[in-house]
Amino acid sequence: MNDGRRALLLGAGSQIAPFLSHRLAESGWSGEALSRRSPPLTPPLHPAFAWRPHDAASPGLVLGAWDTVFSLLPLWLLPPLLPHLQGVRQIVAFSSTSVHSKASSPDPAERALAGRLAEAERKLLAICQATGMSCSLLRPTLIYGSGRDRNISLIAQFIRRHGFFPVVSPGRGQRQPVHADDLATAATACLQLPAPQGLTLDLPGGETLTFREMVARVFAALGRRPVILPLPALLVRACSPWLARALPGGYSPALLLRMNQDLCFDATPASRAIGYRPRSFRLEPGLLGGDHRQPSKS
Repeated sequence: MNDGRRALLLGAGSQIAPFLSHRLAESGWSGEALSRRSPPLTPPLHPAFAWRPHDAASPGLVLGAWDTVFSLLPLWLLPPLLPHLQGVRQIVAFSSTSVHSKASSPDPAERALAGRLAEAERKLLAICQATGMSCSLLRPTLIYGSGRDRNISLIAQFIRRHGFFPVVSPGRGQRQPVHADDLATAATACLQLPAPQGLTLDLPGGETLTFREMVARVFAALGRRPVILPLPALLVRACSPWLARALPGGYSPALLLRMNQDLCFDATPASRAIGYRPRSFRLEPGLLGGDHRQPSKS
């Protein structure tokens, strides 16, 4: 039953936004979803959340009064927006486990990203503490489930185009892909917390598998026999300067070498705090659609 609770979703173009809007609507919430561009139609936002255009850098921006704000924006965009909010009691914001995994990357751009996230987290928590706003900070890892992600769907796109996928041998780095709907469920569960101050939770998926196994699952979901091209790690390291120039914009040789790095995170704190129970890694062809031109950030 709708009891008049109103939420603002910042970042309506995020792959989490459609799932979050539906989870909130099921619990009687309504509100608005903001983004610079109109969100994709698949999957759609719930009708209870009206989309309107929003530019975080717009002068004279007024975001209004809301019971809760959910931020799906790049986290560093959120702290400057807080003065434009009125009477908000609670903020649920998404960061990323990249704040951990890329902090010591050999790629300066990745280290800068991790530092930017860490600084944004510190600013957000400090502002919320100073103003008395409740704050939950959620750090997902490798996200899938909408067909618009820059990880699993990009692997599928490469396989469709080339019929194989290159993996730096042996490809044993562990991964925990997390479905966007499980993240939406986690975000709505934060609404039941007793005014958390600075709660920070890592949100991995419910299954741990190697990078190579993850790629093989994508082949299976596409109905194809796995054709995995092994790349010697020593060769990739030796060719890093050339790869940095040859790979498409946004790719990094460090990304290739991470195929043998474990990127695993502990879901126990989230399980205890909000009952977090993510699903195992399941794929269907419908979850692998779209034409994604941005590189994987896993």
